[in-house]
Amino acid sequence: MKKRTIRVLVLVLTSFLFTSCSSAEEGILSPEEMESTHLEMELTDGVLVDAVITPYSRYQNGLNAYYVSMMYQEEDLVSLEDFVAEPSIYGYSLEELAQLLAEQSGFSAEYVWETVSYQDELIGNLTMRDPAGVERTLWCGWSTDEAGHVYSSPNALYYNYEWESFDHSAACNLLSMAVPDESELNFASSGELAVKAEQILETLTGEDYYPEVICVPMGEANRQQLKDHGYELQGQFGSTPYFEEDYYAYLFYRDVDGFPLKYLCPSITLTENVTWEEELNSQVHMNMLIPLMANKHFVSWGGDSGLRYLSTNRKLCMQEVYKEQEQICDINVILENARQYFDSMLITNTLTVNHIEIAYSYWFSDVEDGPLRNIAAPFWTVQYWNPASEFQMLLVYDAFTGQFVGEKMYTP
Repeated sequence: MKKRTIRVLVLVLTSFLFTSCSSAEEGILSPEEMESTHLEMELTDGVLVDAVITPYSRYQNGLNAYYVSMMYQEEDLVSLEDFVAEPSIYGYSLEELAQLLAEQSGFSAEYVWETVSYQDELIGNLTMRDPAGVERTLWCGWSTDEAGHVYSSPNALYYNYEWESFDHSAACNLLSMAVPDESELNFASSGELAVKAEQILETLTGEDYYPEVICVPMGEANRQQLKDHGYELQGQFGSTPYFEEDYYAYLFYRDVDGFPLKYLCPSITLTENVTWEEELNSQVHMNMLIPLMANKHFVSWGGDSGLRYLSTNRKLCMQEVYKEQEQICDINVILENARQYFDSMLITNTLTVNHIEIAYSYWFSDVEDGPLRNIAAPFWTVQYWNPASEFQMLLVYDAFTGQFVGEKMYTP
């Protein structure tokens, strides 16, 4: 198990500016400062930097970009009849999956399997009991394509009927209005549970995860703080997403060449002469960004219930290299481009930049390379706190060109 870093969650619309690597002034940071993991400085009037940064050594030799596909591999395609006769989840038979989850979480290995047809989708429910004897259900869906094949939907999750709320996403967003005042809960160490959470995900999906996990400790203090802020977000069936039981919610990202794979909402301007790869039309390409963005993996642990929520998605079909070790704009370039951006703003309150880091995101191949295809490419992200709106904001720059591709409210 690789060393895991815990980041406690703090909290993500699109405009366009175009700048490039060549626009940066030399010497904003010295080589020693570029190699640091933290930076403090005044970037421009009204903008302070107190930020975690990506060290130069991690990108000095260039980074790759990869073609990606939503299409499943041939071995994932089975007929609906065959699947009903012999179901499998993530390549595991039901017996293997139940045993795996029992070993990883302490659940009983006994299970009940039921399927329900809903419109053009088949829903499979694998019900097991947790250490306290409470029923939990692993839910998976399969849709039928035009050829009559079925494929697993991008998520598999535990759902506890007592709570009647899909609280995982709420837990990882509801601190947008409140900074956590507790990093450890009494029932367990957040770091130790993060290791357990990662073990389950890696075993289940066979994938590697970025070694920094976002942790949301939900204890009484944070629940009260959220209520004080009036954050009464309703769950699916009307219940609030924070319950009386203390729990940790963890958010994981896939790892691509040592960087997290996130959805950064970059935007593309299409022209009339843009063409798409033959098998897919433009609308499909645009829609593909949505399922491809399903890159978050959630795990939640409670003091009494143990594993209380699990949400994963299918393995990304990473294909051949699109760009191999192309030069990346260094942080001096991004600082200068960000300074130009902030200088164009009317700043009434001091803004604080708290992260300047590289992450991979879904994007499109260059127009000059022929028909557009979906790719995974590196981007620089500049995250800052705007006290006027009480939101964390994110500036996104193409890491190869330094081009500004969008601003958005930051959501993990």
